[in-house]
Amino acid sequence: FCVHTLVTQNRLLIPGNPALGVVKYAGRYCVFASERAMAEFCAEPDRFFGGVREVCYRFPELIHLLRIHEDFPKSSLLSILGSTSGGQAPTQADVTTETPLHFEESHIDKNYEWNEWSMRREALHMADIRRKATSATQTALSHLRRENESQVYLPKEVGTNTAVNRG
Repeated sequence: FCVHTLVTQNRLLIPGNPALGVVKYAGRYCVFASERAMAEFCAEPDRFFGGVREVCYRFPELIHLLRIHEDFPKSSLLSILGSTSGGQAPTQADVTTETPLHFEESHIDKNYEWNEWSMRREALHMADIRRKATSATQTALSHLRRENESQVYLPKEVGTNTAVNRG
C-alpha cells in the first residue's frame, strides 16, 4: 500500500505501483501510487514512518494488515479486537452445525417402471380385469334365506374309556 496516501489521506489504503520503483528505508520496502508521493516520501521518510505509526495507534487493525507488528510487540490480535469492539474481548464458544445429507427431498417413485414391455403387460392386465365381471355365489333372492337343515353331532350322554380289551 502507498505509505504517502496512508498518512496524508487519513488512512486511505491505495495499492502501490511497483513499476514506479520500490524504496528501501530502514529495512522496509515501500511502494507508492505516484511519482510525486515517492518524491515527498524520499524528502522526509521519518515523518511518514512516524505518521504510519500514529495511524496504527489510532486504528490498530492496520497493524497486521500492513505487517508491521514488529513495531508493536504488545499488540496481539485478541487485544486489537477487544479494543475495537468497545473494550471487551470476544467471547469464544464451541458451536456445531449439522449439514443435511441431501439438500433436496428425494422424489423416488416405488412403482416406477422403465421397461416398456412390462408397462404394456401391466396395461393389458388392467384392461383385462376391467372387462371381467365378478360372479357372486348367492343370488338376490337367496342371500337372506337360511339353511334349515344342518348336521350336528350331539354329545353322548354316557361314555366309558377302558384299557382292557374284551372279546
